Order: sequence, then C-alpha cells, then structure tokens
Amino acid sequence: MTGQNLAITGLPRSGTSLLCKLLNAEANIAAINEPEEVFRIFLRQWWELRHKSDKHRAEQVRNYYQQLRSSLLAGQTIANKVADDTRITDQRKAWRPEVGNAEDFVLITKNTLVYTCNIDTLHQCEIQTTALVRHPYDSIASWQSSKQPNLAHLRKGELVAAKRSAPASFSAAQLALLKELERQPIASLARLCLVWNFLVTQYLERQELVNILSYESLVSDPAAAVGSVLPDRTTVVAKSDSLDIRTYDVEAAEREFIWSVCGENALQLGYSESRIGNDELNGD
Repeated sequence: MTGQNLAITGLPRSGTSLLCKLLNAEANIAAINEPEEVFRIFLRQWWELRHKSDKHRAEQVRNYYQQLRSSLLAGQTIANKVADDTRITDQRKAWRPEVGNAEDFVLITKNTLVYTCNIDTLHQCEIQTTALVRHPYDSIASWQSSKQPNLAHLRKGELVAAKRSAPASFSAAQLALLKELERQPIASLARLCLVWNFLVTQYLERQELVNILSYESLVSDPAAAVGSVLPDRTTVVAKSDSLDIRTYDVEAAEREFIWSVCGENALQLGYSESRIGNDELNGD
C-alpha cells in the first residue's frame, strides 16, 4: 500500500523548517526540507521545459516522489536540512528516516517559494499541501533582518520562482501584483509588502487546495499544528512543547505602511492591525 504524499510550503521565515522537524518526530514519516531536486524540476530545467505543458512537470514531480520512496525503503541516506531554523543552519546533511519497510509511510517534501508558485501542479499530483503564513509585520521584518548571503533574495524582494512559472499558474490579479512589485526599488518596503501579498494570495485563492496554518499557531500549539497536517493520526507532540512566538520591533510608520498595503489579505488570514506581542497573538 502506498502512503500519503504531502508537501509543506509557506512564506519564507514562517516556521516551515520547524514544522518539518516536528513531523519527523512522528512514526513512519519522512519530511525532507528543501530537497535540491525540487529546484531542478521547477527552476533549473525551466528553459528546456518552457514550451511543455504543466502535465509534463507534474509527471516529473510524481516520478521524484516515487524515486524518493524507493530510496528510503531501500535504507539509503538522503540529503536533508535537519534544523529548526534555516536562518541559523542552512546545510544539508546525510539523513535516514526511521520508516523501516513500511511502504505506507507518509512522505513530505518542503519548499517555500517554488512550491508556493506551483500549488496547482502539486494538486495535479494529488499531493496534499500545507502553507504556513505569518503576520505581515513580522514576515517582512524577518526578511529585512536576514543577513546571510543565501537569504539575499528575501531582503531584495526577488521572486525568481514566479518569473520561471507559467503565467497560467497565477490569476490576473496576481500577474498585476508581479508587474507592480517589479516597478518598486529592490529591497524597498513597498516591494517587500507586494511580495507578501503575492505569496499570500496564492493560498487565499486556492483555499480548497491548501491547508493554511499560521506561524503563530504552530509555535503556540505544535500538537494542534501537526494534527492539522496529519488529521488521521495521533501525534506525539505535547501541548507543553509550545515555543515563544518571535515578534519584531517595527516602527509605527512602517507598521502603518505595511498594513495599508497588506491589511486586506492579513484580515482574511485572521490577523489584526494591532499586533502588540505574544499575549495578544496567543489570544490571552
């Protein structure tokens, strides 16, 4: 019996790596954090595949999942980013999940920007997708504070994955957003706000295809978060394992600007304009 195939995506810096770590603590689950093969399928072969149908790319994704399952069942090690936070640790290590010979194990792969721009392809492959979101104040502040070279695209507000995706992957409103953000200066607050809007609308416009999970919910109640990804399983994460919600000090003028651009979508995700600290975010 073949097990479930799942995908994790979401806004960069929204807890996707932490979620992968929590999922890997469960029995018969293998969650692969940013496998390089995803970039090859969706980005590096983009020039060769630009004239091919989306069905061709979906077939490649299906084949990748099948090959990955076979490798893991054969006991082979694979490269995985086993870290809570890729801002701190961004290296792939040889890793072997404890799936034994259970062919029905749950296989999960995670990517933020590439998967976000290709949700429809994942749906074609019958891959259930969870997307993490975060309050726009903290999302954008975290991108601005990301100093590592590998996160430069976040600071700049660059969306290579969107540029290399078929226009049919996006709605007319999203294509207009892409054009508008390209007119904004690199790394400007306006550009980062439009990036946040573009990514979030991918989830909001596909709510029937995506399980939307907030970063704030993940860290305040990991057990419930894991349960939302694996609704048919009993999880081992205890509610006492909750973490502190990380917020950023954002100046009032910047908060006002961010909300003026992102507020409509933020409200749809259940966020409020007033974001004071952990107590408010936890609903206390």
